[in-house]
Amino acid sequence: MAVAIGRVNSRDLRRLGLVPLLPLWAAGVYVAWYAVSWYSARGMIGMDAHAYWLTAHDHQLYGAPPMTQNAFLYSPAFALLISPIAQLPWLIFAVLWITAEVVAFAWLLAPWGWRWAVPLLLLCTVETALGNIYAWLALAAVLGMSRPGVWCFPLLTKITPGIGIVWFAARGERRHLGTALGVTLIIAAISFAIAPQSWIEWIHFIFTTPRSPALLLPYRIAGGVLVAIVAARTNRPWLLALAMFLASPVIAINSLTILAAVPRLLEARTRPTPHLN
Repeated sequence: MAVAIGRVNSRDLRRLGLVPLLPLWAAGVYVAWYAVSWYSARGMIGMDAHAYWLTAHDHQLYGAPPMTQNAFLYSPAFALLISPIAQLPWLIFAVLWITAEVVAFAWLLAPWGWRWAVPLLLLCTVETALGNIYAWLALAAVLGMSRPGVWCFPLLTKITPGIGIVWFAARGERRHLGTALGVTLIIAAISFAIAPQSWIEWIHFIFTTPRSPALLLPYRIAGGVLVAIVAARTNRPWLLALAMFLASPVIAINSLTILAAVPRLLEARTRPTPHLN
């Protein structure tokens, strides 16, 4: 039933005329113009992506503290994953990274039709200008519904958005939960074998580096878990995007772009909600 409702809503959204959406278009154009001009004037286009690029250029992975320029916060597994493209010159890497994010967001928003997708894509400009990984987290939420191993990505990067695997636990889907955790552990083990010292440094970094206080993070994680449980028990996969947003380590304008997963999750094919024993 939830899936059917999601499809009806998508069709209704596509049929909505352009005039009622003019405020959304205006907001999208303004945000895109402001973000590009503001970050360009300060030389900050691709600022977050630059930290990822440096991982392949003899840069100490965990030398910069959080919330500072070129701070790399994710596991060594992510650094190894992107190492082939991080070898490219910075400008080429930045163009590829930002373009890929734009394409990812466009695909995620496509089910709602161009009248919605274009202004919503423009609203994602803060994220695409910075070049963080929220597009990939949104993709993980969508692809992880049918490919549980994909949840290794949030678990090995920002960690807390990986609470999406609660979906499988709450539905009693032990095999999918095991796959998500197993793939994560296998990738972690392989990357540890390749770069053990980096893993030791990352673990030390995670537990000892002073951080700016994350706004109510423990409460937000608890809220995200609750939302994920509700999503699982009521067969509403689109709520997983909200759960991941709530559990994000940092709440900012660009972290909102995780919600770009909603159009695809509304149309996700899921099995009927299992009954609790």
